[in-house]
Amino acid sequence: MILNYSPDISSGSEKMLSLLFDMNQLWEEYILKQLQKTCQYLDIEVTGQESKSFWDYNSLRPDIVLRKGNETYIIDTKWKRPSSSSASVSDLRQMYTYCRFWDAKKALLLYPGESVDNQFKPYQTEDYIKLWDEDLDRHSHNKIDHQCKMGFVSVLDQQTGELDSNIGNEILNLLELNYI
Repeated sequence: MILNYSPDISSGSEKMLSLLFDMNQLWEEYILKQLQKTCQYLDIEVTGQESKSFWDYNSLRPDIVLRKGNETYIIDTKWKRPSSSSASVSDLRQMYTYCRFWDAKKALLLYPGESVDNQFKPYQTEDYIKLWDEDLDRHSHNKIDHQCKMGFVSVLDQQTGELDSNIGNEILNLLELNYI
């Protein structure tokens, strides 16, 4: 391989070059680029690491934000396998907070793995937003419905074993985002 060094996990006196990659960052960047490529000619805006002030000098920054018309969708990429069939409480709280700050109805926790499409589940809250109703000249209270789900996509095409060139469309389908 590089400089005639080869990876070997056995012990010994041979010097070896190690390359380590932050797979969380690579996964996030790969998904962002694939979505930008897929949405390039669709009416869907894709941004990565969009930031909003949260408290004092702290900010919130979801991995990926998609916008189609007035609808906003949040994706948080996770390079890990959940220990159970459900997301961690901290991940769900994180997604709920993103939904509130970006006024997104749907959020997706996206993991690598064999393609699985779970159902969106609503957060069990009684959140309302107070809006000024021009017609009635008073405030109205509208219920906020946020939903989240776990989704899995494979980086590789199962038939060819090569990188899946359709991964962006698969993610849009996971979001149930009608783009045609």
